[in-house]
This record gives sequence, C-alpha cells and structure tokens, in this order.
Amino acid sequence: GVLFQDVQHVINTLMFGLMLITPVAYVRPDDGKLATINEWNPLTPLIESARDLTFIGVESGMTPAIIVTGIGFLTLIVGWIVFRLAVPIFIERLGA
Repeated sequence: GVLFQDVQHVINTLMFGLMLITPVAYVRPDDGKLATINEWNPLTPLIESARDLTFIGVESGMTPAIIVTGIGFLTLIVGWIVFRLAVPIFIERLGA
C-alpha cells in the first residue's frame, strides 16, 4: 500500500508541474522563457482550443490541435503494436 501512495504523490506532483508549464490557468505570454516553453509544449494547442471553444465559442487555431491529436493517435497505435509484439517475448523470458 505504501508503494501505491508514493506513486500517487509522484503523479500529483508531476500533474501540478505540468499544469504550471501548460497555459491552463493563465493566458499564454507573448515573450519570455514561459512563452518559449508554451510554444514547444504539445499540450498548449489542445488547452487553448478547448478554452476558446468553451469561453469564446469560436476556435482560433484548430490546425495545431488537429496535428497534435493526430500525432498522439499515431503514437498510440505504434505503441500498442510494439506492446503486443513485446509481451510474448517478455513472458517467454520470464519463464526461462
């Protein structure tokens, strides 16, 4: 039980840090280090497009959000295929 509590605390800490570098509670700045981090952060287009649709009703930049979603979906598919191929090999090595 202690191990799972440690994992829960680590996940909470990481999520808080991720929330600080992603424009969840603030508007993306135009210049500075935080602007550079937000420019390269793949979650920024998703957060901004969801916020625009929710509060303004019009989405200003759907293309980056679609690109990030597509790359995420392709990564999911490739990861799933690699996982399905690796599990039998992993189980075979555990038994040896």
